Order: sequence, then structure tokens, then C-alpha cells
Amino acid sequence: MTFQKAVLLLALYLSLQSTALAKPLSVLVTFAPLSALAQAIVGQTTSVQLLVPPKSAIHDYQARPGDVLKLRQADVLICNGFGLEAFLEPLMTTAEALTTITTSAGLTPLQPLNPHIWLDPQSLSHQLEVITTGLKRYDPTQQTLYQRHSLNYLQQLAQLDYRYRATLTPLSAQLFLTLDPAFAYLAHNYGLQQVVLLPLGEEQLTPQRLRQVIDIIRQQHIRTLFAPLGLESGLLTILRQDLGIKIQFLDTLETHLVTPDSLLLALRQNLAVIKAGLTPPAAKLT
Repeated sequence: MTFQKAVLLLALYLSLQSTALAKPLSVLVTFAPLSALAQAIVGQTTSVQLLVPPKSAIHDYQARPGDVLKLRQADVLICNGFGLEAFLEPLMTTAEALTTITTSAGLTPLQPLNPHIWLDPQSLSHQLEVITTGLKRYDPTQQTLYQRHSLNYLQQLAQLDYRYRATLTPLSAQLFLTLDPAFAYLAHNYGLQQVVLLPLGEEQLTPQRLRQVIDIIRQQHIRTLFAPLGLESGLLTILRQDLGIKIQFLDTLETHLVTPDSLLLALRQNLAVIKAGLTPPAAKLT
């Protein structure tokens, strides 16, 4: 082999290696809120693929044959944890090389096991930092970029956290009546006294529980029930008509596409709805 041929072969080898190393990172996230966080970190350098379609509720999702291919093609899987993605467990053996980032790592779950940690700025900040750490570890060549993007978004979440505290602390004496425990972490993190109609995993009120709730509503003069956006049920109609209670809807961010900007907007809108629902009538006049 001549010297020139050896040089050409070496150049070709290095070119192939460079191409392989330059292969775009493939990020797969389980559902919409995590897609917004991942996109905020990677920016436009990496495409983020969604596993659960945006119009499907992840709580009811059943794995599909195409999900196996998505898992095999991805480099990194970002999931929520706390039992939310139990449907994935049988599929994980087919993607042994996949790196998984579980955003609930380091958090203490509320019991009974509640996965809804993506609905307030404080919990989202934790998830953002977990994702950032995982991506920097997997792809150290881009760690400066990831860190810069993450700090920028973290600052925006910190500003929202301040607004949540400033808004909700004066309302901590009011009962936060919700249809289900989706906003339990929000209530816990910001000092709200939450009363839940339907415990986690239950879809109907028992007669005994309904009587208890009616007594609480009347004794505490609760004027507002908070329910997931888009939900309508016979129970809400009964409470609205028979007790004169107002129904306010909060976005759980599960069944529509979420971008980094729309996630922050949804948090602001939820805060405004909670404030309007919990502020006593006399206070509104001042």
C-alpha cells in the first residue's frame, strides 16, 4: 500500500467516525409537558419525539407496536416516573441500550402514589434540572449549550414561582376544592388546604363521600370547585345546579401539544384561575 493510499484511507476512516459522532441526538419523551422541558434545554439542535400522542391521556394509554420501534431508535428516554409510565415496563427489555432519565428522581411522592409533578413551577424546576443533568452526562459535547438553555428557562420558572408564592400565600386560609388530586403537589408546595372529591384512581363518589363533601362546601362556604380543563360530567352538573357552586377549569397539560412558551403561559393562566376562584368576594371589591 502506497503512502498516499494510506493517507486517503485514514482520512476516510476519520470522516466516517466524525459522521457517526455528529449523529443528531434522538430524544424520546413520554408525554407533552416533558417535551416542553426537553425542547427548552436542547433548543433547535435536537428533535424531541413524543411517545404518547397529544390527544391521548397518558393515564389511559396502552402501548402500541410502533412504540417498540420508537424506543429502539431513541438514544434517550425522558419519563415522569411515580408509576405514570407503567405501560412501558414490558417494552423496556427491547431497548436495552436506551438511556432513561426519570424526572421524579429525588422527589418524595405524595401518597397514595401521585404522579402529577408537572403542574407547578417548583416541581417543574426540579424536573428541568434532572433532565439537564442527564443530557449533559449522555452528550458532554453539548453540555455548555444545555446548561445555558436550562438556566434561562429555570430563571423563567423561578419568576413564576415567586408569582405563585406572592399570589397564593394570602389565600392559604381558603379551601382549595378540586375534583381529583391532579394539583396536589401545587397545593402542597404553595400551602393551599386542598379538599379532593375523587381520590386517586376513583371515578365515582360514594354516597357517604358525597355527603361529606356537601357538608364541607356548606360549612366552609366554598364557592368554587376546580376541575381538569375540558372535563364535563354529571357530578359537576349536580354540584353546579344543586349547590350553586362555580366550576373553574385548570389545564393539566396532558392532552394537547405543549411548547416551552405555552407551558409557562398555561402555568400563568392556572394561577389566575385559582386566584379568581379562591379570593373572597369582599376582597375582590378592594
